[in-house]
Amino acid sequence: MKSIILDCSATLAWLMPDESWPEGELLLDEIVENGAYVPNLWSLEIANSLLIAVTRKRITHEMRLNLLSSLKDLPIEVDSSTSDYAFNKISTIAQEHELTAYDASYIELAVRLKGTLATLDKALIKAASKMKVPLY
Repeated sequence: MKSIILDCSATLAWLMPDESWPEGELLLDEIVENGAYVPNLWSLEIANSLLIAVTRKRITHEMRLNLLSSLKDLPIEVDSSTSDYAFNKISTIAQEHELTAYDASYIELAVRLKGTLATLDKALIKAASKMKVPLY
């Protein structure tokens, strides 16, 4: 099995009670069993998304804390090298595929680790497909 590169959209799809993704439970099971990799900005994206969810009353403050705690228990490895690629590979991918540098970091990590990208983001799916990056 190739490494799973988990993005924020796929993560939130199984965290948020008002979102669903048919493959979400399968993805979660696979991550529990085999782990996943994320760029170092993933933690900030998740933390911010859950803060916004509280503000918008999609979840409670207590739910946010429980979700963050649950994420800590998963075998998700944070790539400490993401920043090393920001000014070259990530910026190039972002420019060529009209992505944010944040989104391009997920594709760069998938390419570098020869992994499978788990995302629901349409722009990321399109760019990954063009770059022949496997999608979950």
